[in-house]
Amino acid sequence: MRIPKSFNLFGETITVRIIPKAIDGEGTQQLVGLAKYCENEIVLATHDIYGTPIAKKNIEQSFFHELMHFIFDKVAPDMRSNEKLVDLTAALLHQMFITAKY
Repeated sequence: MRIPKSFNLFGETITVRIIPKAIDGEGTQQLVGLAKYCENEIVLATHDIYGTPIAKKNIEQSFFHELMHFIFDKVAPDMRSNEKLVDLTAALLHQMFITAKY
């Protein structure tokens, strides 16, 4: 599956930026993906904080996860931080795209 460089939601362009190393979050948490609402940007990492490559499938899943954060931000802002809902809908959307037959 190809991850887009940009796309539009409600007329706004969302840019996808690929970075070489995950963002070191709080404590031992690392951020493989990040939704930057004010910048209209999704950031995805190709390697973890230790320099180990992240599997393509996991990068794709991170893309859909961050995409769902943006979608919920636009249609139901109170749900954009519901990680369980975001994760579940992102996983289903990712599964649909990687298994689709054309």
